Amino acid sequence: MVWDGSKLWAAIDDRTFALSAGLVHEFLSLSPEQREIVCSPDHQHKHEARLLLVSQQLHYEKREFSDGAEETEHELIDRARWLKQYADPFLRCDFSLWLAIHEHKLAKMIGEVRQSWKREVSPRFVGLTEGRKAIYVQEHMFQSDVDYLARLKAER
Repeated sequence: MVWDGSKLWAAIDDRTFALSAGLVHEFLSLSPEQREIVCSPDHQHKHEARLLLVSQQLHYEKREFSDGAEETEHELIDRARWLKQYADPFLRCDFSLWLAIHEHKLAKMIGEVRQSWKREVSPRFVGLTEGRKAIYVQEHMFQSDVDYLARLKAER
């Protein structure tokens, strides 16, 4: 587990999976019913979902800064506060919410894609033939996240 100042990272094989302090805050501050609305692929929920997210978003302290260094200092103070408040359990090896937050993240990404009418399946390069032709497979755009969640569930 690595904290880079804005996200918690976990690595499995050659892939990395991250949770931002903002996403952890979102998950903890929304009720299960509100999370369903935020993750909904239904266009009718899009406006309500945006209002919920804006109302629960982490905000920097609003103030005037004399220079860029002072602004950076205050941004770091805010991030440290968020880290202590929202990432502290993970840094203390309490991963009881890790799976649930990743499930929320995946559901939200899928809902956003379905609302936008984008294709969920895309080609992924897997190698070359002996004749040096590219080999592609069709795969769900979030397949690595689905695989990661399956692996986490199997480890429980």
